[in-house]
Parts: sequence; C-alpha cells; structure tokens
Amino acid sequence: MEIPLSYNHTVDRRIWHFETNDIYSVRSGYKAIIEAQGRPNSSDPDHIKGWWKKLWNMKLP
Repeated sequence: MEIPLSYNHTVDRRIWHFETNDIYSVRSGYKAIIEAQGRPNSSDPDHIKGWWKKLWNMKLP
C-alpha cells in the first residue's frame, strides 16, 4: 500500500514475455513449457519440422 502509483495513468495490461509482440499464443505457451521442462523441442528435427509447420499453418477456428 506504500508503493507510489504512476502519474501517467496508463492502463494495466497483461503481457507475455515469450513473444516479441507481448501477446500469448498456444504455440508460444507450448514452447515455454517444453523449454521449462528441459526437453528438446520436438519440432527441431528436420524430419518432423515440415509436419509441425503444416499443423501450425492450418486454418482452424
């Protein structure tokens, strides 16, 4: 209660520091979990990379 408030009156907002645009995505959430667990990212091997690319580029609701 003793922390001084900003005089700029900016609106608070949520940010996701794992993305450059500060917006959360399922893809970046998945990557953050994998990295936090110390596992190698499963989309790195060349033989799986094309499959992951197709999956993430699908136009789904």
